[in-house]
Amino acid sequence: MDSQQRKLPLEDHLSDDQFKAIGLVIAEWAAIERSLLYILCDLTLPNTPEYENYAPALLLATGMNYRTLLGLMVAIAQVRFPSDTKEFQKILDDLQNSASKRDIFAHSAWSRGKKADAIGSVQLKSVGGIKQTTREYTTSEIRQVAIEMHERIHALSDFLKARSAWHDPPTTAA
Repeated sequence: MDSQQRKLPLEDHLSDDQFKAIGLVIAEWAAIERSLLYILCDLTLPNTPEYENYAPALLLATGMNYRTLLGLMVAIAQVRFPSDTKEFQKILDDLQNSASKRDIFAHSAWSRGKKADAIGSVQLKSVGGIKQTTREYTTSEIRQVAIEMHERIHALSDFLKARSAWHDPPTTAA
């Protein structure tokens, strides 16, 4: 049997819509990570025409863990927006929560759920011992996670735009 025709075992347990919803969460988080890089550049570079080229700053930040990016943003916000630090921190905490949810979808073992239209996830963590977490999600619940992620990065960009500290990043050629 051709490898393109072979059915993978997981395909017996998850529907195309469930695969699509999980992929949407993963893709949305990837877009958020890209936005975080541009936001960090906007927060650290002067807002002048000669700094329109993000390339040097992106080279420095690319590959940084999102936790590092968020931590740098908190430190910068304390200097740039001292009166709004709590609001900024709340937005970043929400993004951190989104990252934790993304980790569930990226790193869980999946199976058919007990409820209709649900899939089960098992996630193992080995911090201070081994912890197993079991959850179930419907397709619409998974899509809602992606929507929340999208709303959270927009909350961050809206916060920064209101303080003239962000402009939309350059678009990439298709």
